[in-house]
Amino acid sequence: MNLKLLRRLTPEFEEEFIIGRAFQKGELSGNFIGFTREDTVLKAWILLQGEEEPLEKKEEREKALNKKRSRGMLTKRDEVMREEEGIKLIHSLRAVVIGTERFAISSGSGRRILENNWEAYLLLSHFLKKIPFFGELENADLENMNLYELEFQGDYEKIPLEWFRENPEQTAIILENESAYRKIFVEHDVIFPLGEDIGMKLTFSDQDGTIQECYIENVYLKDIWAEEEKRFQEPELKKYLEYMTMDEVLQLKADFFRNLEEVCPKGMYLPIVEYETKEEIVLDIYSKQYLNERVRENEGSASVLAFLMHPRQKTGKHGGKMKATELSAVSKEQKEFPAEIISYHKEIKVENVEF
Repeated sequence: MNLKLLRRLTPEFEEEFIIGRAFQKGELSGNFIGFTREDTVLKAWILLQGEEEPLEKKEEREKALNKKRSRGMLTKRDEVMREEEGIKLIHSLRAVVIGTERFAISSGSGRRILENNWEAYLLLSHFLKKIPFFGELENADLENMNLYELEFQGDYEKIPLEWFRENPEQTAIILENESAYRKIFVEHDVIFPLGEDIGMKLTFSDQDGTIQECYIENVYLKDIWAEEEKRFQEPELKKYLEYMTMDEVLQLKADFFRNLEEVCPKGMYLPIVEYETKEEIVLDIYSKQYLNERVRENEGSASVLAFLMHPRQKTGKHGGKMKATELSAVSKEQKEFPAEIISYHKEIKVENVEF
């Protein structure tokens, strides 16, 4: 840290409209700080507590993972299970409504108030000078707070809220939300048999005790090499040559198949699982082989090579929407595939917050 960087991080706004209204929603405590404008960009700021797990608990978990990593014992399961479950406000928030004014959000970001996050501290310090009291947040631990920055659609020459000053207490503020997907852990073992029209029913419960049902319709092997090689042959090749040179296409092809070799060596196949669920959920299914793999240091781009699989039919035999996912590469001779449903994603309706 130096003065030049500190000066760049120190907030300066062309215009500010401070509101400083506290609100409560379940376990969440927050304060709608207000609006700022820079050039024609309008933003709102919200300080929120209750979304993050305690820092001590998070650091303890990360310390255990780093210990396993240093010993070369960290597995893909460890990485998969470290992903967060909950829905944060930033995931569902779509607009801020004040009186008759609706401000649609174009983008948003959050900063956790940590000791080494100078930008977050400087922003919060700036707003502390404007707001004398933050309600329930006054005695809360800063490390468990997020400072949200919301940018709105459109261009603004000024903040259009002068009328709000006349009757601020009589004007409601609404944080308008829409549905968001929540990740829910399951950890349910299953062995998938190779075949069509399997009709295999699976019943499992998540950590909340909710029972879910799904039907495994088909499990087949996909020759991903044969499929991807067609992309670099006529007539598909012409599409690339519309905006790339032949040398660039050849380099792209070489890079892609080098990464593909890491994920699925040539001569092996990807098992594709087609399923339907009773509820509208999406399953996270991993092969046991993948989950048990050790994480290699400095894994390359192959580690992020993924495929979006589509089911061959839109609707299953039980009337549900069909979905598809791939497992780790196997030989053509393999007929059963040990796997695990680690989690599922479910659309959750998020209620508006009015205060």
